[in-house]
Amino acid sequence: FFFFFFFFFFFFFFFFFFFFFFFFFFFNHNTSYYILNFYFISYFFSSYLIISFINHYNLQEDEVALNALPDVNYLVEKLSNLIENPSEINRIGQNAIAYIKKEHHYINQAQKYLKLWLQTK
Repeated sequence: FFFFFFFFFFFFFFFFFFFFFFFFFFFNHNTSYYILNFYFISYFFSSYLIISFINHYNLQEDEVALNALPDVNYLVEKLSNLIENPSEINRIGQNAIAYIKKEHHYINQAQKYLKLWLQTK
């Protein structure tokens, strides 16, 4: 029963994030919209998600996303920087697209699941 619960929870969590990111990153061609969506996602799922995400994939801060901490001064600083430097929006957006294509390619993900499934047999 525990394995079934874990399996169900893992797949539900993975597919929710996969389709959520896929929709916002690939069906919108405005890179500034990607950044705003990531602000919403990171605030909604807490900043811990972004910090662990950055550490797990060995990324630099503001490389593929902005960390939306619940701190007004921090957000004002980050948003002011984006307003003053519009090229940063494009840079972060392009990095985010490249990251998603590299780390979440459907063939690579299918191979990981297959490898895990074969190990459990």
